[in-house]
Amino acid sequence: MPKEEIPLIGIGGTVRSLAKIHQRQINYPFKKLHNYTLPSSSISKIFEIIYSQASQKRKNIPGLSEDRSDIILAGAIVINELLNSLSSKTLTISISGLREGIFFNYYHSLNFHKKYNSDSMLINSVLNYKKMLIDNNVDSSNNITEIALLLFDKLKDIHKLTQNARLLLRCASILHNIGLKVNYFKSEKHTAYIILNASIYGWSHIDQIKTAFIASFHNGFSNKIIKNSSYITLLNNKEIREIKILSFILHISEILNFYKNISSKNIHVSETEKNVILHIGINKKDIHIIDYYTQSILHYFCKLFSKKLLIKHYIINK
Repeated sequence: MPKEEIPLIGIGGTVRSLAKIHQRQINYPFKKLHNYTLPSSSISKIFEIIYSQASQKRKNIPGLSEDRSDIILAGAIVINELLNSLSSKTLTISISGLREGIFFNYYHSLNFHKKYNSDSMLINSVLNYKKMLIDNNVDSSNNITEIALLLFDKLKDIHKLTQNARLLLRCASILHNIGLKVNYFKSEKHTAYIILNASIYGWSHIDQIKTAFIASFHNGFSNKIIKNSSYITLLNNKEIREIKILSFILHISEILNFYKNISSKNIHVSETEKNVILHIGINKKDIHIIDYYTQSILHYFCKLFSKKLLIKHYIINK
């Protein structure tokens, strides 16, 4: 066996059972197994519990289904020995198996003529999921996404977020209005629920939770909602700030999309020592509307970045 650590990925009933037991032990709030990671030390402790108890008594282990109480031991022994032999520090759970991976490789190369990466897997999965929900406002979402990514890039020296954050913004922009399929009223709540429960591949649990918050806050961030959420225990202050910034960018992108013929090519950003200036090309009749909708975001921008946001418009169609 190699001396270097080898990542261990598990599929099947045994690893799912171990994950469920671990989630119950730590009161993990996100009840999803795919891409869930267990530390090898935790698996060793779970193994000791399973090994020390008779089959009938194992039925009382939280997270372990009764129909697996008599067969879990054999699989747990194999996994525990693999972790020790491979010097692996973690076990990652996969709901998909080798055949799904082979199919994805084949399909991606056939349709896109290039090898896949985790980013393309995520975006394709997000787009396919949205198509499945038969979104009736695709063009609007596409424009909002384009504007959001432009603003992210233009403001990168101010927000200092990573490319992974940009990817999450793209996903949130694509999915931000899917809650409308359930109900217009409280659609933000429905959006968050749908994203949190979506079978979308290519992101971690934390990224999926962050995307749900970013998308649901497309009309404005809510400290009350995020603090009362059970998922707050999984997020640190840096991640909460990231959610605030990305949801703000999505919010202003949606506002800009209100104006007819608006596009990323009519939006420009400049910066001075104390101000960030957003130059927007609009129709003449939209001049008064833009001032009304953008007033609410000026104070929040200053709160986030300690700089004033100035919005200036120029006429593109007299």
